[in-house]
Amino acid sequence: MMPCAQCGHDLTHEDTRRGCTDYRGDAICRDCHREIEVEAAQDEETTMIGPWFITPSAVRDYLRIRGWSESDYERGLADLIEISTEVVAEGKQPTEIGDGRLRYRTGRARGRMGLVINEYPQQEGDLPQLLAVIRSMR
Repeated sequence: MMPCAQCGHDLTHEDTRRGCTDYRGDAICRDCHREIEVEAAQDEETTMIGPWFITPSAVRDYLRIRGWSESDYERGLADLIEISTEVVAEGKQPTEIGDGRLRYRTGRARGRMGLVINEYPQQEGDLPQLLAVIRSMR
C-alpha cells in the first residue's frame, strides 16, 4: 500500500481507482481530496451566472468525460454554465437520488451526461451546487 501524501494513511483501492491527487499530482486519500475541494471552493469567487454554483470537482469530472486536460478548465466551466442554464431553461425534471441530491440528464449533441446537484447546501443561503458530472449509460 502507498501512503497518502497529505495525512500518511494507507491509500485504499478506491482512492487509487478514483485517481485522487493533490495540487502536485501526488496520490492522496479521499478525505484529504475532499478537504482540498472544500478549500478550493471557498477560495474561488462565486458569481450567479448559471442556476447553481459549479464546484471544481464537477468541472474536473466534465474535463475527464470530454477527454480534455486541466488547462481547459475555463472552457469546461463555461460549457457547464451553458449546459446548466439550458437544462433549467428547457424545464427538464430531475430525478431525486437521496440526501437532497438531484440528477439532471443532459442531451444528445454533447453526449449523455448526468448533473448531480446538491439542492440543500450546508450553509444557509448558499446556492444549490453542481457536485459531479457523470457519464450516462442510456
